[in-house]
Amino acid sequence: YYLRQSQRGSGIELVIFSTPYALMGYVLVFSHNIMWLDGVIFLPLIALGIEKLVREGRFGLYWAALALMLAANYYIGFMLCIFSALYFAAQSALCFERGQARVLLRRLGLFSAASLLSAGSAAFLLLPTYFGLSTGKMIFSRASFDLVPKFNPLDLLPKLLPGSYDMTFSNLPTLYCGILMVLLAGLFFFSPAAARRQKIVSAGLLAVLLVSLFLSGLDLLWHGFALPTGFHYRYVFLLVFLVIQLAHQAFRGLGQISLRALAGGFALGLGLLAVIKLRGAGYLPDDLLLAAVILLCAYAALLWLIRRGTAVAGTASAGTAGASARLLTLLLAGVVLLEAGLNTLVDLRKTHQEFGYKDRAAYTSYNALLEPVIAEIQRSDAGFYRIEKTFFLSVNDALGLGYRVVTHYSSSFNRPVLTFLKEIGFFQPYYRALYTGQSLPVDSILGIKYLLTGQPSLNGYPQVAQSPGLEGQIFTSQNTYALPLGFMVSPALEGVQITASDPAHPGSPIAAQEQILQAMLGAEPGTGDFFIPLAIQETRLENLTARRDGEQTRFAPKSQGLDAWIEYRLRVEREDPLYAFLPAVGSSKMEVSLDGKLLGFFGENSENNHLIVLGQYPPGTELTLRLKLMSKEATLLDGVPFYQLDRSRFTQAYQDLSAHALEITTFSDTRVSASVQVPADRTLLFTSIPYDEGWSLRVDGKETPKIRLLGALTGVELAEGIHSI
Repeated sequence: YYLRQSQRGSGIELVIFSTPYALMGYVLVFSHNIMWLDGVIFLPLIALGIEKLVREGRFGLYWAALALMLAANYYIGFMLCIFSALYFAAQSALCFERGQARVLLRRLGLFSAASLLSAGSAAFLLLPTYFGLSTGKMIFSRASFDLVPKFNPLDLLPKLLPGSYDMTFSNLPTLYCGILMVLLAGLFFFSPAAARRQKIVSAGLLAVLLVSLFLSGLDLLWHGFALPTGFHYRYVFLLVFLVIQLAHQAFRGLGQISLRALAGGFALGLGLLAVIKLRGAGYLPDDLLLAAVILLCAYAALLWLIRRGTAVAGTASAGTAGASARLLTLLLAGVVLLEAGLNTLVDLRKTHQEFGYKDRAAYTSYNALLEPVIAEIQRSDAGFYRIEKTFFLSVNDALGLGYRVVTHYSSSFNRPVLTFLKEIGFFQPYYRALYTGQSLPVDSILGIKYLLTGQPSLNGYPQVAQSPGLEGQIFTSQNTYALPLGFMVSPALEGVQITASDPAHPGSPIAAQEQILQAMLGAEPGTGDFFIPLAIQETRLENLTARRDGEQTRFAPKSQGLDAWIEYRLRVEREDPLYAFLPAVGSSKMEVSLDGKLLGFFGENSENNHLIVLGQYPPGTELTLRLKLMSKEATLLDGVPFYQLDRSRFTQAYQDLSAHALEITTFSDTRVSASVQVPADRTLLFTSIPYDEGWSLRVDGKETPKIRLLGALTGVELAEGIHSI
């Protein structure tokens, strides 16, 4: 549509230039996050809208396309806003002379007004998005704005070729759009059909985008001032659009391009392919490089033959070009489709090797097994509670299955909530919080009432159901200690600050949970701990050296290639829940097993440290916990890694806290109505609702200030008596 409206394209040439855009490398790689492809769809409309605004003073298309883009995806929309400003400047430089300053100012005013109108039209989503981001990405960034080179420019050359996919976490942009597009875009600058000013402006626009890819600070700007996690250079489709745009203009003026320029472009292409071969690129095998040589030769030959005609197919004089010119153009389209198909097949195969595509049956069969389990829980228990499980198809399974949960992934994350979850022992890498098993106090405080596992629960919760799973059985257990959404606690909790985890704070989840429980109960000093340290009977090293370094120990294998592990011998003297937290530092990935049974992995980086549930055992039971090194070395801080929960003391605490809990009358995603009886010594209402300024809180019909508890959750001070909330 863009080529037809903006550059008078027609016929088979539309296929030649639209296919590389539709199947550019960006589309294939980023199809894992299809929300980002909205930008690919709206970009041609936005560009056409800007051209109409500059040339004709008509802003409707630009306003509508940009507004829809911002509503569809604010993130890519932000990138398109930057591009729109650059593209407006470029189009203005092409259309206006020095004596037209007044017209230019009017167009600038119209562009500014239309841009603001677009943002205003999408404000119903942009404003809540802004407030949502203010609790996450906007307050958490480790990024640097230094203008540091990100790669060797020569490393970009292989990325122009088919099959150049090199993992989504690569530090190189996905530039591929077809060898013909690159060849023609280069010939554009030698085409007499293009004005000198047009060449200068186009080169400037390309340079801005290329420099942005190259320098880290500018790249960060395009990404909304937040470093992307994988899938880098998410705006590179803008550069591809410009390349294809220039390639189309060169093709339409092919008859005016000299044979010397065409031969020079072909020779330069062969030279660059030779450089790629000499430098090497592990992700681009020789057979694909040979295919690139053959394609370059084919394109050069076809362009030379088409140029020999008196006109190029698709122009106004196409009728005189003859059947041979039309046939050659059709053949050119065939080669373009062949190349695009080759790249698509190779890229999809490589992404499958990296990620492993799942077919629809993998989802439907998984959901078919879980849906009746969830439905039965919800049928038998209509209250407010959370369900967790220790097996996953995706981190956001709960969204598809319709139950309340703590586990989630969101790139628009709530940083205080994730920090809180990490501090109390959740597995919390990057933008996700993952339930891998938790202590009884955490399950209780967060209202996790039901637990689905692939084996009988190590938490010791009573099993209430068992059903077939994809691999083995699904065990449903019920936490009889689960507390309601809110309950009255001592005002002492308001003063508790969970210290951010750091290498100097070993055992922080246990310490944090102890601190929270003591404060909730208003316990006096010396009343005893909930968590009791368990002494290690023996520590044994296999194929490891241990080196003390201050308050930590560094472990490294003696012989590479052989298994190396740390083994702890334990003896329990009370039948209470047993937990471990291994204060690893840096990249200290370890495989954890208990008495030969794999429990999972731990310590891949500091964000992945989490509480490990070891179960509960009769007095006198001896256990062996093994940590097998999965990295070059491992560093563990000093401290007690093993604790048992005093169940009898916690049972009394649960009874005290549940005695004055919210009695919920109605609830939905956006509203909770309840009543509560407030005793004289427990005047702080604690809820496990994440704190957000968007919540309003009314007590007995009156607006009441909220309190942020533990840095992440919502509470309110209440007077003694019965209140409606």
